Amino acid sequence: MRGPRRAGGLFTTRAVSNSDTVVKALLRAHANANAAADDGITPLIAALRAVPHTQAVLDELLSSDNTSLYEQVQNGKDDIVRRLLDVGYNVNKEHQWGGTALHAVVKREGPKGWEPVEMAKALLAADPKPDLTIKDNDGLTPVRLALRESCLSLVDLFLKSSVGLTKNISADDWLQLCGNHNARAIRVLESARHGTRIDDFSESEFLYLRTLSTPPLPYLRQLIIFTTKSLTTPPTTLVDRILNRPLATLYPFRPMIPVFDHPAQGGSGDYICAVYFLSLSQLLNPTVPDPGSGKLLMIRWTVVESPNSGEGLRTGGSRTGQSWKSVTHFSTLRNGGMPDDGVDFFKQFLEDLKAEWLRICADADDHLSNERKTMLRQGGRDPDLIQRLLVDAGVWIELQDYLKLQVEKLYHFESEYGRLGGTEEKAKKLWDIIQEFNDVISMRLEKLNPKSQELIQTVCPGTVHADYSFVKSSHKPPVPRNST
Repeated sequence: MRGPRRAGGLFTTRAVSNSDTVVKALLRAHANANAAADDGITPLIAALRAVPHTQAVLDELLSSDNTSLYEQVQNGKDDIVRRLLDVGYNVNKEHQWGGTALHAVVKREGPKGWEPVEMAKALLAADPKPDLTIKDNDGLTPVRLALRESCLSLVDLFLKSSVGLTKNISADDWLQLCGNHNARAIRVLESARHGTRIDDFSESEFLYLRTLSTPPLPYLRQLIIFTTKSLTTPPTTLVDRILNRPLATLYPFRPMIPVFDHPAQGGSGDYICAVYFLSLSQLLNPTVPDPGSGKLLMIRWTVVESPNSGEGLRTGGSRTGQSWKSVTHFSTLRNGGMPDDGVDFFKQFLEDLKAEWLRICADADDHLSNERKTMLRQGGRDPDLIQRLLVDAGVWIELQDYLKLQVEKLYHFESEYGRLGGTEEKAKKLWDIIQEFNDVISMRLEKLNPKSQELIQTVCPGTVHADYSFVKSSHKPPVPRNST
């Protein structure tokens, strides 16, 4: 079977300028509408240049072509790009190598520091409306690609054109966009009519942020991210700032033990999830101050009643017929994306919590490897080694207990949030996520103990074998609601 023929073969300028009947016949004969002649001209570009040309011919080629706009944008052919847009080229068509014309505008070459903003504006004004959520073959949206390429003017332009574009963007990405790596906080604002806006805040504006229970008009939703500069503040002080009230009004704030809070009757009000996650050095040496090595994970979101779905707002129905929306979100998480709703925000919290657990397990592996190296280097003559290994084994058991407590509290909050927040159906989706979190971390922790046992027996073979293995937790998650 013959492969697709080149534009210089079947699709000559004469052919494409003749009639739509000829073009249809050529397409049925498997002529390649995307193949270019030696001068780089595709059949569609040839038809566009032909004098005279007919819309019927262009329509036939527009339906089959998915390369011309992408390549003309990337090659800087502004006049041809505008003519393609004028005849109705769909900017959301994906190039055969992945990505749309909005990806191509990011890749367009030019002088250092120059960005094709005017071309991007022309593409964004096209009809149908450009879809900025389409990903290229690397899994990047135009916004993420522009961030990677440091095309910050294009990032700003894309964000202002739409909402829902902040998925998988980190807090560090926002700092890069603002050009202020010393910012104490970043605010992400969204409105369907005004797109997405990013602001950065200094220390002097920090206290003002916590009072923002609703976004400033004309924006309808906001996410306030406290950066790593803020996280150098003592955890309890920072939590007090985010809560806009002393943490002591909730519960005693103990490391590794999550704090959850919600309105007594559910519905509108503030919902809070927080935990201060200790580092391995803090666990192994609790008497040695090391405040900078822990990590505060905290989210707070304000829910209000919504009379209707509004302009693209994220809402959740309730058994009473009421509808709720999360409007203001505070976060210390890595994720810089605007959550869809409270359930999505809670999922982000779980993702960071899981990452912290995996980090501490990796640090524990490194710690045990270093202890083994010490043992081999000193020929087992370190008098304190056996004591350190016994402390290690105790810490692994302590971690298991912390995990059990965290999982119990996560399940309880999930249940309460579904019952009180009127989002029971959505909250059920969290059930499997919590279970998967528990299974992954439990399995990871269990791998630490055999390594400790082996080292203890190697250093002190005459020692009576002590079983430090993790006994499978007797804790079982509660039975899912409405289960049979």
